[in-house]
Amino acid sequence: MSDDAVTTIYEEIQAERDHQRRKWGGAEHDDQHTTFDWLAILTKHVGQAFDPGERGRLDIPKYRHQMIRVAAVAVAAIEWCDRNFGDDDA
Repeated sequence: MSDDAVTTIYEEIQAERDHQRRKWGGAEHDDQHTTFDWLAILTKHVGQAFDPGERGRLDIPKYRHQMIRVAAVAVAAIEWCDRNFGDDDA
């Protein structure tokens, strides 16, 4: 995989994270969550990624889109953790 392709993936994750901030309200909203909430949100999106559909085949574009969402939610969870507990272990 080329460096350009990796950059594109990171840009997609950042764009999804920006979308989530606009949709949900950013840190003010995110800080209402608990560690269990973050795990539930991540699990939900992972589950949505693995949807074999009517023919029993994985929908690769949907899978990829959900994985971008999973990555962006993971970033949100890390941001939440750093805001609320510091990043001493980083």
